[in-house]
Amino acid sequence: MLFYNNDFYKLQTFVMKKLFLFLLFFAIDIYPQWTFDAVIPYDSIHAPVIRDICVIDTNTSWVLGNININFNYESPFFAKKNYEGWKYLSTDLNPEIKIFSFTATDSLNVWLGTNHPSNIYHSSNGGINWVLQYHVDDTGHVVGINFCKQNKQIGYAFCHLAFNTFWNGVGILKTTNGGLNWTRWNFEYYGYSAADNSMCIVDSNYAWFGADDVLSNTSKIISTTNGGLNWAVTDINVGNDAPFTIQFSEDKKTGLFASQTNPYAWFYRTTNAGINWNIVYSTSYYYSKTMIWFHGTSNI
Repeated sequence: MLFYNNDFYKLQTFVMKKLFLFLLFFAIDIYPQWTFDAVIPYDSIHAPVIRDICVIDTNTSWVLGNININFNYESPFFAKKNYEGWKYLSTDLNPEIKIFSFTATDSLNVWLGTNHPSNIYHSSNGGINWVLQYHVDDTGHVVGINFCKQNKQIGYAFCHLAFNTFWNGVGILKTTNGGLNWTRWNFEYYGYSAADNSMCIVDSNYAWFGADDVLSNTSKIISTTNGGLNWAVTDINVGNDAPFTIQFSEDKKTGLFASQTNPYAWFYRTTNAGINWNIVYSTSYYYSKTMIWFHGTSNI
């Protein structure tokens, strides 16, 4: 059904003979300048496919990737950068698990989301050893994990709920003690899945999550303004695929998301915390799925 195609990973692994990581530096002219940083080390005959990069500070960065181990093309790969440079991490994670998402709050604490089954794993010693913190279900995906910048003990996770290999809504989880315990809310809507990159955590109280209806043009935005004590579910009729890559400013009122209706991507904006949304821009770049708000600025 709606799961990853292993042939796609085979092609990526074949093409990516060497893996490079680049860092963006802003220059004084109008053109962004790119600087080569490093070849990411790996301990395998297969080059990893990078899924995500997490920058903690000038001394610490993380890379999460997929690597082929025993024909599992979603097997986890980790590398970490410190003052000595990039290093491949040898972990005790089962190579049979299928990774989907991750986040880190510092050089030691890392969380990992998997699929089939959907689990949340945690490492407190820099990715070397891992423990299973929470089992969501057997057939879904943990699509995102994020912790509050103001209080790193408070975090949220976002997941698909699946039943008989088809989407059956979304799950939202919250922890207030670094993942030792998770509170869970299920929003069961047949045909709905967690939209790509649609998890925006402004602080411990304000959070938005996007649910995409794969069967029609009606999507939903699920939000809370009091840390999950109450939830609002807003229906939005925005086309085939939405609401991708939800982003809100620090004022908690101005927000954006992307919608896809072939052959265009549409960008929607709210100024009242998501009660109403209006189109502000469209582009022929159909797959517009990643957007970042530079907090403290109006730059997106």
